[in-house]
Formats: sequence, structure tokens, C-alpha cells
Amino acid sequence: MKEIPKEITVCNLEVVLMPQGEVICLGKTVGWFKELKDCLNSGSEIAELKDQLKQNHAEYEVKYEDLQHELAKAKNTIARRNTLITDLRGQINDLKDQIKDEGICIGCGSQIKI
Repeated sequence: MKEIPKEITVCNLEVVLMPQGEVICLGKTVGWFKELKDCLNSGSEIAELKDQLKQNHAEYEVKYEDLQHELAKAKNTIARRNTLITDLRGQINDLKDQIKDEGICIGCGSQIKI
């Protein structure tokens, strides 16, 4: 870090774990293994976690792209259906106008003299 943060910030500080369980940082005992074991990670554990994160990221990126593709297909289908509905409404209105203009009976389809 270059400067003191303005908010509470989580930081990492390397420690040394001694064979008798003493945890040392910057030459001072900061605690004991049995107290801090849930807070300690070895370098190999961190590397494993980083690899797992990279793998998960790659998997989720593929799933995200698949979902985007499916969403685009669904939007396209909806757009085509909306166009079809608009066309059908137009045809229905044209038929209504034709019925009014030509005096066609809606029930039987025969022409009525007006």
C-alpha cells in the first residue's frame, strides 16, 4: 500500500508459522496456531484458490455467453411474434372496414343490401 486508506481495509501480511505453533510477523509473536488456524493459508492453498477462481470465471463466462445467445434468440422470436400480431390486427381492421363498406353479414358472410 502507498498510503493509509480513508476507510477500514482488509490487508494481508505474511507471517511465519513455527513448528511449535508460534505465529510470528515482523519478528514479533502475533498468536498461536490453535488460535489462528482458521485465518492462516499456505502459499499452495492460495495458489489453488486462485486456480479455482480462474476456472470458475472461465466456466461462468461461457455460461454467460450462452445465456446472452439464448436471450437474443428469445428477443428475436418475440419481435417476430409482435410483427405477426401487428399484421393480423391490420388484416382484422381491413376486414372490419370491408364489412362496413360492402354490407357483409358477419354471421353468414352473405351480402346485405343497405
